[in-house]
Amino acid sequence: MKILFHYHDSLSKISGTPLRILSLARAFQELGHEVILASPGDVISGFHHITFSSSFFGKYFHIFSLFRVLRTLHPDVVYSFTSLSLLSSLPAARFARKRLCVEIHGLWFEESAFKGRKLRSGSLFMKFLAACDRFLVHCADAVYPICSSLADYYRSSSCEPHTIFLGVDIHAFSPTVVPFPDLISFKRNRVLVMYAGNFNTYQGVDLLFDVITCLPSGHLFCFAFLGNDSDLPTDLPRDIVYSCGKVPYASVPAYLAASDILVIPRLASPVATYSFPSKLLEYMAMGKTVLVTRVGSMEDLVSSGTHGLVVEPSVEGLLNGLLRLRSSSVRKKMSLAARKTAEQYSLQKNARRIIDLLS
Repeated sequence: MKILFHYHDSLSKISGTPLRILSLARAFQELGHEVILASPGDVISGFHHITFSSSFFGKYFHIFSLFRVLRTLHPDVVYSFTSLSLLSSLPAARFARKRLCVEIHGLWFEESAFKGRKLRSGSLFMKFLAACDRFLVHCADAVYPICSSLADYYRSSSCEPHTIFLGVDIHAFSPTVVPFPDLISFKRNRVLVMYAGNFNTYQGVDLLFDVITCLPSGHLFCFAFLGNDSDLPTDLPRDIVYSCGKVPYASVPAYLAASDILVIPRLASPVATYSFPSKLLEYMAMGKTVLVTRVGSMEDLVSSGTHGLVVEPSVEGLLNGLLRLRSSSVRKKMSLAARKTAEQYSLQKNARRIIDLLS
């Protein structure tokens, strides 16, 4: 099968959606399928990559350029990533009479409002954008959200989405990864709790900061934060808090390997409800116990008491969860179950599921 992967932005950033696209493209190639990339920005080596202008109009309105690519290369299917990409791929695919599928990772307009891009959640203009977004998505031939909450959002009498969870590289993220030695030295005989990612408000990192100040005396916890050093409060007790700073993506598994509990303390918000953290499967693939809040579709993959714990998004909920996970014997059983579940969502199995849907 010849598949054209289309995205409205550059693929050069090794994180988020670009990382997902390149990882999935390699998995498709390993399965013997031909993959063409089409996006603005620099050419990615190792792929047949068609690029467009990186200007505003080049990103969002490259309809005719994409149409020419479809008529010249004749892919069997156009696979767009995120609903914003449909601004170009929908008309281009219709003109070229090609099947169009879209993989959706979240609600871009809610993310834009959260980042303060002159949009206000719940305003009339936001409702207009949401209606336009639904229209575009419902015009696609197939809709693949990455979690159940997104599937429910787009489901209608004319649209039946099929949930496709993000895959994980189970070889790069593995229990056999050698831990980062500095973290092992810092940890000593304590239980290391780690948060990895950005410090945006909806991520709920402030809850974790508050948990640290509420720990009972004699606790055996220590904490590591993998992200921007400047976002850490200066008044945190440095004897139990380690700042890893930002590290290359390839180095992330070694930092995760040093931890005992990996936490995702998200707060309820439209951004968190209608998105899914790709790091969750990475955590589980590492064979680590996870502590997550009951927000969005976390329970699609995490069964509380089996893979870790799902708690309410509050200081009390997180604190009680940590205290319940103090025992290494409790964590060991959960860690084994987490790894076993992650293996069902390897990149290769993820690619095969998508190919079956496209065939």
